[in-house]
Amino acid sequence: MKTDDENYKATKKKFKDALDRLINKRVVNAELRKRLAARGTIKINRRTLELESGMSSGSLRHYPEIVEMINALNRNTTNIGIPTKDLEARLAKVTKDRTDVKNTLKQTKLELTRYKRLCQSQSAQFHMVLEVMMSSLTAEQKEKLFISLEEHEYQSTNIVDLFSTPNPKE
Repeated sequence: MKTDDENYKATKKKFKDALDRLINKRVVNAELRKRLAARGTIKINRRTLELESGMSSGSLRHYPEIVEMINALNRNTTNIGIPTKDLEARLAKVTKDRTDVKNTLKQTKLELTRYKRLCQSQSAQFHMVLEVMMSSLTAEQKEKLFISLEEHEYQSTNIVDLFSTPNPKE
């Protein structure tokens, strides 16, 4: 059995889906299909949304966010003076641009994942090399290395000197 919250979300989804169908002129309600065929357009309001969603009259009053979406849609689409063909062309371009951005983002995420794996691999290899190097040092060499690093005298010649064998003639 669904809880009240689940019912609320399901009904809200029905309204959103119906609103999307109304906007895209893909209505499933028979009465609205007849209107669309006769007039070529359907006004989007509370009544048409309730019809398209299959909900009872007045049920939309419980969903103020959906009502606000309808109001905002009507504010933005009332006789704005741009021919429909131009709007459709703009929409097609924006849709294509959006798809391109999504594809680029997907590729970038794949590259990022690849680089992350490479970094992890390099880090593991570095750690293994460091372990081998440290195991080959004597206790005295390790002590010299750590003292040198602590004193901020890290120079390549100092490190090389640590690995060189002492000259018996000195």
